[in-house]
Amino acid sequence: MHRGDDNDASKKLKLAETAAAELSPLISQAPTLRQGSFSNSIEEYAEAVILQTYLLEGRIATRKEVQLAEVDEYLGGVLDFTGELNRIAIAKATIRDKVAVQKARDVVETLQGQFLRFDLRNGALRKKYDAL
Repeated sequence: MHRGDDNDASKKLKLAETAAAELSPLISQAPTLRQGSFSNSIEEYAEAVILQTYLLEGRIATRKEVQLAEVDEYLGGVLDFTGELNRIAIAKATIRDKVAVQKARDVVETLQGQFLRFDLRNGALRKKYDAL
């Protein structure tokens, strides 16, 4: 997505969805299998969907739009997205696209305000929030 290749990015997201769909019956039978690699992969998937939605539509994909992700995976994806948004803002700043930089800043500030409402205990989400 950072390279501007929307078609390739969409194909890769579809591959991820297919792989997750193939694994879902196993995960359903043994829910503890979701922890670890599968959950981390879904969080990365959520981040990618959120980033793609932002780049194409200028908004954050909702939890319902990232159906593969459970709540914590979606929230982790949102927090990771802010890092990607910072990279985009830096790239836009180098070409003096002040509007894009300001929009990125506004989105991150809004997300930070929303995450302040959560009572995040020590854990993965708290670490990601602290990086925000």
